[in-house]
Amino acid sequence: MDRQKQRQIEEAKAELSERQLAFCHEYIIDWNGTRAAIAAGYSKKAASEMAYQNMKKHKITDYIKLIKNNVEKEAGITRLKVVQELKGIAFSDISDILEVDLMGRVFLKDGMTLSELPKEATKLIESVEPTKFGIKLKLVSKENAMAQLIKVMGYSAPDKVNVTGSLDTKAKIDYSELSPEALEEIVKSAQKNGLK
Repeated sequence: MDRQKQRQIEEAKAELSERQLAFCHEYIIDWNGTRAAIAAGYSKKAASEMAYQNMKKHKITDYIKLIKNNVEKEAGITRLKVVQELKGIAFSDISDILEVDLMGRVFLKDGMTLSELPKEATKLIESVEPTKFGIKLKLVSKENAMAQLIKVMGYSAPDKVNVTGSLDTKAKIDYSELSPEALEEIVKSAQKNGLK
């Protein structure tokens, strides 16, 4: 990291409290503000509101941008790499590495051993357990990878709608079509709620 970048980080860091710093470092782990607030020492009851308040403060969001970019650079992680990894899992085809014989037994394709599998295939394996019949493979969740991919790509982001203008809060209601009983019920309800 160059000196200028380090100086920017130190200057931004100096403007934050210990709890705010902890929030920032926790936030970049999984982008979950409520979890980050709890981990930073805010109460569980107030965590969501504190996360919201923190993310409205420019000094906090600026510091998050600085440290996030630094972590990504140092680790060689880019959004493209994350997308490619998730894509490899989400769109994988198990028949590329496994085959089923006529008896319904499952084998690694072409008689390969685990160590002979291509790297793309081994990324799909979460765990391996020996059994009395061979091995048990647990594969990573394609559904989870797809959900993460959708989140990273921003496909699940809420639609943003800009609304301008004013809101007329004085509703005009036509009571002429209501029965006397319905009108009486409306009056009782209004009186019960303190309206005149």
